[in-house]
Parts: sequence; structure tokens; C-alpha cells
Amino acid sequence: MNGLAEPNAALPQLGKNGLTGVRDTVLLIILMKLLEQILAKIQLAAGAGDLERISRLNQLAKRVREIEEGTKAFDAELAQITSEVEGKETSDRTYQAVASPPIHSGPIVVTIDFPHLGVNHAAVVISERQASDTMRRVIEALVAAKGPSILQSLTQLRVNRGPIVTQDPEHDYKNPQTGQLYAHQPVGSTGFFVLTHSATVEKVRDLGLVAETLGLSPLHFRVRKNEEMRSN
Repeated sequence: MNGLAEPNAALPQLGKNGLTGVRDTVLLIILMKLLEQILAKIQLAAGAGDLERISRLNQLAKRVREIEEGTKAFDAELAQITSEVEGKETSDRTYQAVASPPIHSGPIVVTIDFPHLGVNHAAVVISERQASDTMRRVIEALVAAKGPSILQSLTQLRVNRGPIVTQDPEHDYKNPQTGQLYAHQPVGSTGFFVLTHSATVEKVRDLGLVAETLGLSPLHFRVRKNEEMRSN
């Protein structure tokens, strides 16, 4: 209801770093309990028709998510710094650039906590200067973590101007009125392309639909508009 996490969602496994894992688990238990309580109160308020109370509870839920997101963003950046200090490099050159950039640098901020999504891949925070670049890099990050098979699933996801990804942009991304192609970008060297011809707010929505299509929990796949800067 109202985008809240399911009360019975599975709790995360302990991380490789014992201390960090314990801290994350304790924090997430607290946050999950808070969200459960908020969800229960929203249900009661909905039954009573108390819209003002529902609005306030939704704001509290949003703040809980922001706290959890900030913690995950910190952990992702710390993991990246540790990796660089230890000299670790990815073996997949196609997606080597998919790492956490400076946080909140662009109009969209996407945090993907792969470990807590059950994926053996480091968490990433993606926020490019251009929202269209963020969208492409998110798809590339998903391919790097979950494999290219996800692209076939995403070809079934249609947004305003066509499928979110395609192998045939000349056909799928052609404006029927002008004959020109809508803006799109290649997804690494996969032979697929992602549709980026949309406003920032639409990209936020579309990335949320990507997560939903792939069955990724919104608790660990976060997409938000960066209110600190103008849309690009």
C-alpha cells in the first residue's frame, strides 16, 4: 500500500564485514519495524477516512526510507573506496565504468543495494550529470549484476514512446509524425538500446517500472529526483 515495503519482507544476510553486517542488520530491523507500524497505522487511518493522518504517516515513511538510503549510499561509497585502495578491478571491461560516482551529482539519484536484493554484486549509487546517462548506466549496472537476459524481459516494458529497451531502435523508436528517432543510448556492447527521450520525472517513473518488471524491491532499488539541482 502506498509504496511501502511488505511487512514480511525477508531481512538481509550479514555482510562480509562482520561489524558492518551486524550494524546494517540491526538498523534494517529497526527500519522494517517502523515501516510495519506505519503501514498498520495507514490502514487504520484509511478505514477511518483520515486523509490528513495518512498524509503525515506517508511523510514519516518517506523519512524512514531516506535514512535507510543514506546508510546504504554510505556503505556503497565505502566499499568502492576500499576496493580502489586494495587495487581490485572488475574483469568485465564492458561494464567496468559501472561504479558509484559522486553521490547526488545529477538530477536523478539511483541506489541499488544488490547484496540485499540477493545478487552477488557490490551496491552502486548512480547519478550522472545528465538524467539520460543515469538511465543508461542503471540498465548497464543491472546487466552487469544480473546478466543480459534481463534485457529480453525489459523489451516487454512499454513506456510513452515505445519499449524501454530494444534491439531495433530504427523501428521501435521512430516518431510516427516526424519520422525522426526518439533519443536513445546503447546499453554497453549488448546490441540493445535504452529509450531516453523523456522528462526527468518520466525517467524516475520509468526506472521504477524497470525495477518492478524485474521484481526488485523498492526498499533496495531506490530512484528519486535530486531536488538540489534543476532537471537535465
